Amino acid sequence: MKKRVAVMCVSKKSNEFYSNYLEDIFAKTIEFFYYSLDENGFENMIKADLYLVCSTSSNVFEYSMSCIPENSNVVISSITFKKNSIKKVRKIPQDSNALMVNLSKNMAMEAISTLNRIGINDINFIPLGPIDNMKDINEYKDIKIAVTCGESRYIPDFIEEVIDLGGRVFTERVLVEMILKLDISEIMSTKPFKSYIQDLAERDYGIDELSRKVSNIELKFDLVLDSIDIGVIGIDVNNRIFEFNKAAENILHMKKDDALGKTTDESLPFMPLNVYKDNLLTNDVKLITIKGVLVSLRTTSIVENENFKGYFAIIERFKDEEDKQRKLRLQLLNRGHKAKYEFDDIKGNCPILKKVKQIAEKMSKSNASILIYGESGTGKELFAHAIHNASPRSEMPFVAINCAALPENLLESELFGYEEGAFTGAKKGGKAGLFEYAHTGTLFLDEIENMSQSLQVKLLRVLQEKEVIRIGSEKIINIDVKIIAASNENIKDMVEQGKFRKDLYYRINALPINIPPLRDRKDDVLLIADEIKKSIGTEFKLSDEVKNVFINYEWEGNIRELRNVIEYLAYVDKPLIDIEDLPSTFLEENNFNEIFYARNFDNTLLMKILPNEKLEKYIYVLKTLYDAKKENISLGRKNISQSSQNSQCPLSEQEVRTIISYLAKKQLVEVSRGRKGTELTLKGVEMVDKMVQMDEK
Repeated sequence: MKKRVAVMCVSKKSNEFYSNYLEDIFAKTIEFFYYSLDENGFENMIKADLYLVCSTSSNVFEYSMSCIPENSNVVISSITFKKNSIKKVRKIPQDSNALMVNLSKNMAMEAISTLNRIGINDINFIPLGPIDNMKDINEYKDIKIAVTCGESRYIPDFIEEVIDLGGRVFTERVLVEMILKLDISEIMSTKPFKSYIQDLAERDYGIDELSRKVSNIELKFDLVLDSIDIGVIGIDVNNRIFEFNKAAENILHMKKDDALGKTTDESLPFMPLNVYKDNLLTNDVKLITIKGVLVSLRTTSIVENENFKGYFAIIERFKDEEDKQRKLRLQLLNRGHKAKYEFDDIKGNCPILKKVKQIAEKMSKSNASILIYGESGTGKELFAHAIHNASPRSEMPFVAINCAALPENLLESELFGYEEGAFTGAKKGGKAGLFEYAHTGTLFLDEIENMSQSLQVKLLRVLQEKEVIRIGSEKIINIDVKIIAASNENIKDMVEQGKFRKDLYYRINALPINIPPLRDRKDDVLLIADEIKKSIGTEFKLSDEVKNVFINYEWEGNIRELRNVIEYLAYVDKPLIDIEDLPSTFLEENNFNEIFYARNFDNTLLMKILPNEKLEKYIYVLKTLYDAKKENISLGRKNISQSSQNSQCPLSEQEVRTIISYLAKKQLVEVSRGRKGTELTLKGVEMVDKMVQMDEK
């Protein structure tokens, strides 16, 4: 006879979505009855063997639980995404703003929380529901990307890119809890169940939880254990093996039938298990070598009515465990350590660039260190991203650090990590270094020529020995990291001058790449300019005269300088750009006649950069940041909001956040984490200077 399960959802639509895969997995053993608040409510539910509560939002959860008979089997749903559905989200550029659209703002926030749990935490998601869509929509008009969970109908019209994740699905935990409570473990051997579990973006059920649910050591739960990707060996009080799952077979290269019923001395003499048989606590992890492979071993006791009934020996290939630890460390670090660009993102048709790309792509297949040369702004980091993404390590972390951005002691602690108490100010518990975070992946050392001689010695040792020691520790940590270094200088000259170690130079220069400056790629200038226009969402055209200027200009700042000029021209807001529209400094460097760069800014032109609505609020924030920059003061959202309360333009903290987000998109302010707060860019300063000059007139 089939088990009866009542599924309790907020909406009928959710029931229809969940039913698709619940019926596929459980159709032969469970009869489902679906209830929703928007259709039939929960008061008249059947008496079921189990109640699956999907209505978990805070305002309906208490009501839902009150409708379930006492002493019933209940499983509270938790949801996640499928692997394939989040691939596009991982390609959203780091620190981008994106809408998260769902049936309600709370549901949108839950979806954001789920993505953060999976490890997607480097995107600034703004939760949005249907009601929110109707009010203050202008605040979001500069946002081009929206992510939704099957609710595309609520996405605003101005959004250019929509990523639909589809409905969220139940986690592994929900299905395993249902199976255990209904005593239908045979489901775990079915193809639909295994396929479903493998498609999930996260696995969240472990052997420790399963063992706590076993009340009788004679109970065989092979099907449960075979769904787990770690090796599990069950051992009773007489030291005889009663369980041996498929993962254990794979790790130990041993058949289950050769182990069951035998003592550990007979079948597993190479594993130090006897010392655990009287221990009622989970033991520390031990590393053992089995057939040349490092394997981690730990145990967890099985206790019934406070009596020791045996234990599970849990084994896992050390490399698999390291990969899991690495993923956890990346989540704790709260950074998106992944490469964003591929070789197709490096634009250019000139022969010299094509040749460099071909060489770099071939080099990406090697584990040897790569040294990228090139002037500032030529795209060295872009190449580093592309090399990683084309390498066999593409699924592993890509960790980048600028060696010129940090003082020596801070750079050392960032690279190598430290133990608790290693120095004044060291975090409690210590900190892993970037080499550890980059394990099995790539570490990109930008502007390596700025690294001190003492750090060069330590880096050389890491590259030679493939191991690091945290500051204040004696423990050796093995690492497997591919190094990509980049330099604006000719390091060979620095070696001859004694400014860079020769042995380190030859270690990192195994595969050199020299990126040509933009002045040597004149045929690519207009192509790259068009790509930059697309990326910032502007459509102006260049006159033939301006095109000629662009092609013949030296571009000392390379692509970065070209981007600055294009962004400047976007603010001019003209469909056709003439010579006189170019920045005055740009024209001066090219010795053009003064008539071409005499500027005639007025309030109308400047204000086109800012939204017409709430204009005075945007101006207030800009001028407040302008005054702070002159006085060398750091300001955050809270500071600006508090100072505005005594002005004629009071602002809430949320309003300040929205304004700053808009100004950052226009490249007028730069938002930094930590104490630095928000400050005007050079463009922002120039704009406010113009405002002040016009006010004085």
